[in-house]
Amino acid sequence: MEAPLVSVVIPSYNMSRFLPDAIQSVFVQGYKPLEVIVVNDASTDDTSETARRSFAQAPGATRCSLIDLKRNGGAANALRTGFSASSGEFVCWLSSDDALVDERKTEHQLTAMARTGAAWSYYQDYYAGSAMSSAHLVQPNYMPRMRLLNPIFTGDPGLMLMMMLFRNPVNGSSVMIRRSSLLSGEFDPFLRNVDPDGDLWMRYSALGLRAVALPGAPMFYRVHGAQTSRDKVKMLKGIEVVRLRLLKTLSSLGLLGPLVDKFAPCFVLLMLERKIEYPYTAEFLGRYILETRESRSRLVVLAASKALPAFEREAKATTVDRADLIKSVDGGLHSEEFDRFVTRLSSDRRREPEG
Repeated sequence: MEAPLVSVVIPSYNMSRFLPDAIQSVFVQGYKPLEVIVVNDASTDDTSETARRSFAQAPGATRCSLIDLKRNGGAANALRTGFSASSGEFVCWLSSDDALVDERKTEHQLTAMARTGAAWSYYQDYYAGSAMSSAHLVQPNYMPRMRLLNPIFTGDPGLMLMMMLFRNPVNGSSVMIRRSSLLSGEFDPFLRNVDPDGDLWMRYSALGLRAVALPGAPMFYRVHGAQTSRDKVKMLKGIEVVRLRLLKTLSSLGLLGPLVDKFAPCFVLLMLERKIEYPYTAEFLGRYILETRESRSRLVVLAASKALPAFEREAKATTVDRADLIKSVDGGLHSEEFDRFVTRLSSDRRREPEG
């Protein structure tokens, strides 16, 4: 049987100084055949020339292509463009400032997806730092200090979705997606550079697509001053938009109640932790629980009633303006990609009714 083609999409905006490392790290993967697609998001540096020079070093059974976008549309749009242009049966994303550090990353990931039939996969850990020589190992968890619970969340799309409202341990550059899964959703250009990956993983989970998490840390996440994540206000607002539009949709379709019930023990534990990064999201969920208290467990209602005042105070204390946030959420509800998702979610007859 012929080995499946794996595509690696590398979106890049003014990252030509790091781009050769990213491309070369794909070239040295032991698995072949590979396809490398660099999407130049209207960079003002020499990204295109750098990509072409790097492509000249491509090994056998590796095809390369460059897409030059005329207008800067953000990482989500660049990823969507690259994924749409890819030919692989499996598609990966690698940020242009990151790099793969294990030559068997692709091979192991394909084996795991073939064994499990998962729609998408990711690696649990990664290295992070300003340089690989000084990088440290990052081992993110869904629940703080409870790594043993990770398989529970990856094994249940509903729980994974709800947990990702509070914590997203998935590093996008470690992800591999089965091409057939792209029919269920792609990156949303509306989100530009803020959390388009977390949004897609949660939409996949809402649709019941299963993931597999692999042990190991085969990629390097580079920390530098030009990252979008440095803009804390922009990041917080964008992340809240992603979660609030999803919660509003699930609520309006009558799908949120069963998810809340399933998630209730985790919600109580998180409330005891009192470490909530996204207060508007937590506030929405707390209000929903109290508004539907007749259908919720007494313990989760008690936890929500005690925690809601703190959520409200934390939301007011942020630099994110509530009116502006609501306006952005309303805009996001009607993006083309999100409309596709809602249509698909609404027509899925396998969903349970509101409990």
